[in-house]
Amino acid sequence: MHLRSSVVNLIILIPDHEVPNPCFSSIILTMKRRPLLWLILILFLAACSSPSPSNPPAVTPTANLPTVTPLPPTQTPASAAAAPAETPPPQLSAQSTFEVIAALRAYVLIVEEWIEKTASLEERQAVLAPLIEYGQRPLGKIFDHYIPDDQLQAEWFAARDAFMEFDQSAFAWAIGQSTHEEFLPLLAQVSEITQEMMKDAEKAAQASGLDPSIYGPDYTGATRAVASLLPELSFQPLAAIPPAGDLNPALQLAQITPFVFSFAGSEIFFTIGTIENASATPQQNVEVEVQYFNFLDEHLGTVRGRLLADIANPAGVYPFIAAELVAGEEEALKDWTRYEAAAFSFPVSVESYQAFDLVLTLSEEIDQQIVLRGQLTNTGGQAVELADVRIGAAAFDAAGVLVAVGDGSPASAGALSPGASAAFTIVIQAANGEPASYQFFAEVVPE
Repeated sequence: MHLRSSVVNLIILIPDHEVPNPCFSSIILTMKRRPLLWLILILFLAACSSPSPSNPPAVTPTANLPTVTPLPPTQTPASAAAAPAETPPPQLSAQSTFEVIAALRAYVLIVEEWIEKTASLEERQAVLAPLIEYGQRPLGKIFDHYIPDDQLQAEWFAARDAFMEFDQSAFAWAIGQSTHEEFLPLLAQVSEITQEMMKDAEKAAQASGLDPSIYGPDYTGATRAVASLLPELSFQPLAAIPPAGDLNPALQLAQITPFVFSFAGSEIFFTIGTIENASATPQQNVEVEVQYFNFLDEHLGTVRGRLLADIANPAGVYPFIAAELVAGEEEALKDWTRYEAAAFSFPVSVESYQAFDLVLTLSEEIDQQIVLRGQLTNTGGQAVELADVRIGAAAFDAAGVLVAVGDGSPASAGALSPGASAAFTIVIQAANGEPASYQFFAEVVPE
């Protein structure tokens, strides 16, 4: 399966006439014109809300309440008529039920292919994280808001259970909060479950008169169920959904470097940078938002990203990647003349363990990637598990300008005692210049 062609299929196979929401339809048309932007594959995030009444009824003082005479058990007051039964969730047809089940399998197969390619963090954040968040994750809303066709109930609930296992872990891996090694066992388990699930689902679908082969061997065609069913729910444009944390001026953006990265025969706009935590409090889940403007001061678009470190300790400097387009057109971003950046985070009470010294021993180019190898030494007083250590790097050219960022991990497993050392490897996928020096960080990822 070719990943790029699969992504194009995810977009092209959504018929215009099957998207009843006019706003959503216009977005689908935009996606068809620009298949590169599959990182905004589904540009709306389902968010159900219940409006509050604007004029709540006044509270009657207790002294003015009418006297109520108790009724014998056999009598029922007229005002106490049975409340109307709740409207049951809509039931899907056999075809839609199969499409939802198969869509989950399609997303699992895409993630498996990326695992095989050992995708860099830049690629995972730019492509996979939005695909999971805005393509796969809405399946959870579908499982909550619909009931399956009677003939496919067993397979539906198997898919729902697999989704609950897969969703959070896949997203954590895509944004760099877990390593390949941590994610692989769960992926293998979910892949086996969904593979067996699809065998049963295909039999049930065929018994209902459906031809599962029309969705392709990787079930890419079935993912249209996400687009065709989600208009039944409420939507918010992705750009209207604010970052999860609070605006934090104490997170100072030291450097920002926008550049274009060639990937899969296309060009993707990336923003990399470094942030210093100038506050006295550790900050977690740091997000960065960068807005770009042209020479007429017109807003071209907005990108978001995350810090490579899970926790930014006070006085620490950490790299970030912002490649998630949340507003505007990617092509237009290349005409930027200025930007505005802001950082968002949650304060935490405890710093992460970052008492490490990293020394670079070898830098080489392999398959158009920069591979850094070195030694990681535990300089603190706490023994750590190497599997829990995340490593990041920022690369600078001879003038001190940031040209690349990358992440990596120790090259071995086991415990690392105070004073002990272990080899590490970092892969830098894309660079906007020739690296002359590097700045490293390492942390033990919190539980």
